[in-house]
Amino acid sequence: MGDARQRMLNTHYFMPPYVRAVELMTNGVTTPEIFEFLGKRLEEVGAKVFVAKKESTGFIHNRVWAAMKRELLMVVAEGVSDPATVDEIFYETVVVPGLRPFRAMDLVGLDTVAMIEENFAKERRLETRNTVDFLKREYIDHGRLGSKSEKGGFFPSDTKQSAVTTPGTPMEPRMLVLDNGLSGQVDTLKTGKVLEYSTSGEYIRTLFQEQYLPDGIAVSRSQGQFFWTCMGQPGAMDGAVWSARFDGSGRKQLIEAGVLNTPKQITLDPRTKKLYVADREGLGIWRCDLDGGNLEQIICTGDKSNNDDQKDAGRWCVGIALSHRLGKIFWTQKGPAKGWQGRIFNAGIDIPQGQSADNRTDIACLLEGLAEPVDLDFYDEGLSLYWTDRGEMPFGNTLNRLLLDDTGSSLGFNNTPLLKYQILGRKFHEAIGLTIDTVNKHVYVADLGGTLYRCNLDGSERTRLCFDESRGFTGIALL
Repeated sequence: MGDARQRMLNTHYFMPPYVRAVELMTNGVTTPEIFEFLGKRLEEVGAKVFVAKKESTGFIHNRVWAAMKRELLMVVAEGVSDPATVDEIFYETVVVPGLRPFRAMDLVGLDTVAMIEENFAKERRLETRNTVDFLKREYIDHGRLGSKSEKGGFFPSDTKQSAVTTPGTPMEPRMLVLDNGLSGQVDTLKTGKVLEYSTSGEYIRTLFQEQYLPDGIAVSRSQGQFFWTCMGQPGAMDGAVWSARFDGSGRKQLIEAGVLNTPKQITLDPRTKKLYVADREGLGIWRCDLDGGNLEQIICTGDKSNNDDQKDAGRWCVGIALSHRLGKIFWTQKGPAKGWQGRIFNAGIDIPQGQSADNRTDIACLLEGLAEPVDLDFYDEGLSLYWTDRGEMPFGNTLNRLLLDDTGSSLGFNNTPLLKYQILGRKFHEAIGLTIDTVNKHVYVADLGGTLYRCNLDGSERTRLCFDESRGFTGIALL
């Protein structure tokens, strides 16, 4: 019996299932090696493991959550506020900024924290042994007052991590993700959403609803704005491009319905402050200013007034990316669904002098015979073109990479057998959106099956961040 107890431990999983946290806790005599072994196995399947140092009712999380619930209930019971208001202020001040409580206390100052707690203790006749007295005994009396003191507080004073997760910081960006609204029974196509998630996969908020088949999204950190496309009814001239500020305010339609046919993926050039939009049935690539002005077509793949051209999926532009290092734009022409006729092209960022979108001579086909290529992104530092493919396995539903030389041509080596490029990840569920985190060297992928993924630039350490079968994810970008 003694041996059996040493091999047993307490575990706590969380709901909903896409929350990746798992708590491990001893039963009092659990062998330490058990935690190392199980922790590694859980991390291999994408879990984030937290180990309690000793046995305690509620593990770590539920013990803290229990105390919070007691105070929340008291605030309502005493008539200080109502449940809806408490939920909203908690969400806006704790959930949205991603508050880390001990780092926040360090930032405020532990002497200030102790003073505030002492006032509450006197008013409500609370025990101070493990709060105020603990802070004074272990920290304040030793000159450890938090971030403002050389000795630090709970953390060393040179700790760089903020008390909150700020959108756009290198430590932990946030994701803007589009849901096309088609994962369940629908009575209208205007059920899409613009959503915000943490890069740990936690849902944060819905920025916009009732979107008309949203598909591509891009972010301008310098302008504090994001931009997204809505396809509208496929084949009709009712696609649109929108913009809004990071907080969801200032929504504006940049390109009115009737100009574009079916705008798909979108990318942004921060250097020139230009947007690039792939128009599928519109048979081309468009470019405009961030306010929608100076709209021009720079790639034309057919005559959109010709019914045969418009129905030819081999002419449909879907993904768009650019590289200033190479001076080129890249785009996909996906071909028929699962048709193995997809292609990737490139051309100069600017149209050659004296030429136009429909007669430019600098267009080159990089790859052909692809299952069904969709979104693109370019990693300038590594001269690498990444794309998603939603076609059939074994070479479809993949994340892929093509290594290029300084001229923009394929290097032609280190490719997956039988192919002229590298497959970095397989078995996605209709892979669509793609974006590269150049700071942390990660690739993020969104698929129509309702899953968000992250992996390293070489495809290793792939993690499923979130799964929600009620979502159909399309575009993805990082704040």
